[in-house]
Amino acid sequence: MRNTKTEIIDVVLKAETERAIFVDYDGDEQWLPLSQIEFLDLNYKKGESMSIEVPNWLMIKKGWSEE
Repeated sequence: MRNTKTEIIDVVLKAETERAIFVDYDGDEQWLPLSQIEFLDLNYKKGESMSIEVPNWLMIKKGWSEE
């Protein structure tokens, strides 16, 4: 993600697999691939809020950003 513009967002972790996390972002629940995000807090738990860094292109694809 170093060469890509990113956004830091707060989400609630709903579920997790080896390859993705299922999160709630402002009432919209979506799967995010672990290969495309960066955790800003490694002490996260299911059902709790956490901050993650997401590339802008993925934010647009998920409908969370227009830019």
